[in-house]
Amino acid sequence: MSEGAFRIMTLKESCPTKTTLMAAWQSAAETYSKVVGELSRRIGTIPKAEYEKLRRSAENARHRSMEAQAELQSHIEEHGCDGNGEVAA
Repeated sequence: MSEGAFRIMTLKESCPTKTTLMAAWQSAAETYSKVVGELSRRIGTIPKAEYEKLRRSAENARHRSMEAQAELQSHIEEHGCDGNGEVAA
């Protein structure tokens, strides 16, 4: 097998844990984006208590997104399934 063929085959193979962690990060980031969008749309139109509830929700979503990203990065570093820099994340 040539080096190029091996490289393509290696890139096609994916670590299932990495795939799962990437999906979790994507989902968490999308949730964060939606909550921040909702918060932005509602600023100045809702009571302070409701604003604080949305703000806390956005902050929690941000933390979940950051944690998911850190878990993915940690797995990649420990497992070495980074595709030799050929693919993002």
